Amino acid sequence: MSASVPAEACTPLYDFWIRTFPVPGAGLARITANIPLGRRMTAVEETPNAAVFLLTPLAPQRGPVVFRGRRLHSPGQGGHVVRRGGRNGADMNGKRRYCQALDLRDDPALIAEYEEAHRLIWPEIAANIRAQGVLDMEIWRIGTRLFMIMDVDDSFSFDRAAVLADAEPAVGRWEKAMWKYQVPTPWTLPGGKWTPMERVFSLAGQPAGLADGGPDGAPAGGGRGRP
Repeated sequence: MSASVPAEACTPLYDFWIRTFPVPGAGLARITANIPLGRRMTAVEETPNAAVFLLTPLAPQRGPVVFRGRRLHSPGQGGHVVRRGGRNGADMNGKRRYCQALDLRDDPALIAEYEEAHRLIWPEIAANIRAQGVLDMEIWRIGTRLFMIMDVDDSFSFDRAAVLADAEPAVGRWEKAMWKYQVPTPWTLPGGKWTPMERVFSLAGQPAGLADGGPDGAPAGGGRGRP
């Protein structure tokens, strides 16, 4: 086991996402109202408690999980274990990478305007992003789906990024201007915007193998050599 992932916990990334809501407090209230166990977020101490439990022989049992006399919030709420890969914020040679998704309105004219606005963004926005500890940021598009790749250094945290963004008036004006073109993805919770994605494959995490990729000499991935 390399990670224990609770279903709903107020991490720095979660807090940063909540701050993108038009009314953060109301958005958080709507989310917690839909959490089955206790209508609340997972408490900080419950995650390590769940991790310890999952290492015991009792972990495969079904039903409520009790550890140290307490019913654990994370597993009862749908927590799961990541055994390899799958992290947003994965370490990459001394830096971290976050990937997020957002959609555009299905209007070719608006999409063209959005792309034009990003050919040269406002200097205050670029400076603020760099000040947050972002080493590089790219946004890719296919159709109406946007995919953001963000590489950050050790100084970056979503809490600090939110504070710096709030301190720069241009950020609020930029976000308001961009919302003319953007819409949430089908997987974004109500009131949300950029939504964290989960990594499902990393070549660096694969064991070294035969160059031909398969027992009959045919490359893996349907003959194209790609997953």
